[in-house]
Amino acid sequence: MLSIVLLILGLQSACLAHLHHHTSRTLHGQNAYHPLDHPVHQLFGRGSTTSNSTAEVFPKVGTTEWKALFPTPFQTLTKDKARPAWLDALNQVKTQGLIPTNVPIGKYNSTSGYPEYNNGQLDPKGDVVCSASYFCRGPDDIWDAPEGHVGISFDDGPLPESSPLLYSFLKSQNQIATHFFIGSNIFQNPDLFLQAFENGDDIACHTWSHPYMTTLSDEAVVAELGWLLEIVRVSSGGRIPRYWRPPYGD
Repeated sequence: MLSIVLLILGLQSACLAHLHHHTSRTLHGQNAYHPLDHPVHQLFGRGSTTSNSTAEVFPKVGTTEWKALFPTPFQTLTKDKARPAWLDALNQVKTQGLIPTNVPIGKYNSTSGYPEYNNGQLDPKGDVVCSASYFCRGPDDIWDAPEGHVGISFDDGPLPESSPLLYSFLKSQNQIATHFFIGSNIFQNPDLFLQAFENGDDIACHTWSHPYMTTLSDEAVVAELGWLLEIVRVSSGGRIPRYWRPPYGD
């Protein structure tokens, strides 16, 4: 699944719109968003343009025009919801042998509350799977802040029950956090997204609908990641998050 993430977060490039001032912190020495000349931008389509400018014009966040750009909230996405450019990129890297094609799709076990693999024959803590749902730490996973630092991050938002108080508190304390947002929650609570973003907080990926990712096909994984990145991009003046956190650690 890491390979699928690298596909979405890193394949081809384009120029984006003028961005309003927004200072982004770094995580392990890297900015929270991809630079404007990063190849990933070519995977995301341009919106309408003015006659005298090539800058992308984004609709106002929360409007009907803005909502029309995205899938139904909390609809677990399937292959048909992935954009053709995303599937073309997936097929390209599969052809190059960069993504395994013989990995079994996990099946959710309602008794244990976790996915299982090959009818329970594959160890979820072993090298083949190494699922963070089972607290297995892969060599490329980021779990902890650098030594001597505290990392403030929150999952699943923005939510009307808790987010306004949280964002106001962070701002009152002059603290910056990273929010691993669910795309469907951004869709349903656009004003809260803007509150966090305009506070200067960093936005990262927690998928579109929060499924167990290893229970999905490669194409559905691409759709889940791609639509979160797209709603953040359109809602933040063109930024594409560099980092993601798997739902349930899966």
